Amino acid sequence: MMSLGGDIFIKTYIHVFCDSAAVSWKRCIAGNGFGYAVIVRRGKSQSSHNPFRGGRLQWRKNRRKNGAAVVRWQARSGGELDERSWPALGVFHKTGDVIAEKYKIISVLGRGGVCTTYEAETEDGSSTVALKAITLKFMKGWKDLELFEREARVLKSLRHPGIPEYIDYFEVDTETDRAFYIAQKVAKGRSLAEAVQNGSRMTEEDVVRIAFEVLEVLKYLGNLRPPVFHRDIKPENIIMDEETGQVKVVDFGAVQDAASMTVMGSTVVGTYGYMAPEQFQNRATAQTDLYGLGGTLLYLLSGQSPSSFPQTRLKVDFGAVTMSPALRSVIDKLLEPAPEDRFQSAEEVIAALKAVKEPPASFRVGSNAYKVEQRSVQRISQPAGTKIDLIRTDDSLQIEIPPVGLTAETVGTGTFTVAWNAFIVFWTATAIRGGAGVMSLFSIPFWVVGFGLAKSTLSNLTVSVSLEIDREVFSVEWKVGRFWKHRVSGQVRDINSVELISEGALNGKPITACRLNEGVNRHLFGSGLEEIEKSWILQEISDFLDLPPPQELPPLVRQIDPSRNRMGGRVFRRTSRSWDDSGF
Repeated sequence: MMSLGGDIFIKTYIHVFCDSAAVSWKRCIAGNGFGYAVIVRRGKSQSSHNPFRGGRLQWRKNRRKNGAAVVRWQARSGGELDERSWPALGVFHKTGDVIAEKYKIISVLGRGGVCTTYEAETEDGSSTVALKAITLKFMKGWKDLELFEREARVLKSLRHPGIPEYIDYFEVDTETDRAFYIAQKVAKGRSLAEAVQNGSRMTEEDVVRIAFEVLEVLKYLGNLRPPVFHRDIKPENIIMDEETGQVKVVDFGAVQDAASMTVMGSTVVGTYGYMAPEQFQNRATAQTDLYGLGGTLLYLLSGQSPSSFPQTRLKVDFGAVTMSPALRSVIDKLLEPAPEDRFQSAEEVIAALKAVKEPPASFRVGSNAYKVEQRSVQRISQPAGTKIDLIRTDDSLQIEIPPVGLTAETVGTGTFTVAWNAFIVFWTATAIRGGAGVMSLFSIPFWVVGFGLAKSTLSNLTVSVSLEIDREVFSVEWKVGRFWKHRVSGQVRDINSVELISEGALNGKPITACRLNEGVNRHLFGSGLEEIEKSWILQEISDFLDLPPPQELPPLVRQIDPSRNRMGGRVFRRTSRSWDDSGF
């Protein structure tokens, strides 16, 4: 039992679900968290259940308004609220429940305000959806339903890879309630807030990358006519797939479009710390969402909510947070209290962040900056007679490298390989027949060299390589006709550099290959090409990706670590994309 320490007014609305001819019906009316009333209608009579014990309870008014029953109760001091009379708050579905004969509840994804979001699967089990639900029982007022229906209308019109796809909107009636649902595709991953709370620490490069992806969504929303404003950009509403790094913006429950903006009847929505000052005046513009983005970036860099920082004239003071001067300038402008002092569009922020992504000095959070020397490199045109197919557009680069086949170089290398391995076989067999089995163990390093030579020779003769790169992802595929293929892929943002490396030497001549460096992963290709062809390919890749020019290779400076495979990783290496255990 809970004592009521003062006057409490409960005013709640509920739809009439059946007509006046209904024999009987019962509806639970959710109040403001203190109590509820149950209206029972039988014919023309009407009664109410008193949820209060003790004190003085007054019936104030019962009338019809906008198709609903309006109930107002007043409880005086000294009364006690019978907790057994509270409606169950929070989750109103359990695992296994089937909704509208279409969706089966799997789990709860989250709760926010008066809504609960479930993970559900279709009845045939072919796909999963995120099912956001609200019921009349748990609404605090009609404004909650208005915002929910507005969210459904807006989501239905949105088409962007950074926004989970809208699937359906529907209502379901039960004996005691009415529920409303929005079905969307599930955003795979976890929120940025959850990632930080679980101990994830992000570099400045990670933060800038996330900012770019969110800005693409805001740019899309701002270019709609009328423009759409999210109004609740914060770490909890940005989901990141940890395998691919893709970011999605979710929870459009506070969304507003410019055409429906009015002074009267508006609701202050948002989250303190990420709300722009104008939101407290029921105003929202394109700059409003940029303020929320600034607060989100500050949270990712500091691990603290913007509301925990000191303020000077309504402006957040984050001078104690370590970051590069360029990024500090961007966040500082994003968090300007006055909308006119902020960036005016997502495009402006994108342009400013490019200076952070590609600065004259590379910078990591918590480390010292170091200078990157830029070299002028003479461009190499396509070599005459090359068999390499290279197709480049503004948004993609495709390179097809056919097998080298029989050339003077491959014939010479192949002859040497056969002679080397034949000698090792003869020497090992002779040692074993002579009873010197232990001595034969000394041939193991020579066997390793022979195997490497044979593999390289066969690769040059039979293996073709396909390299595809766009602005988001890349893939490299090695294949031998229709008999064998091996493919790796990843995110373009993870590519650090491309370079020419030395794998060893043959008759005093270095054996080189092209290498694409993706974080700690190394992808080799093109070892049998002419040096001019390798330089040309590396130049095109680095130019397309805006990477530093490939460094010139001094002879035999770099050797492949024999403990690592040709792909540059350990013999067996688990990645987020595939098991990588071989490669050419």
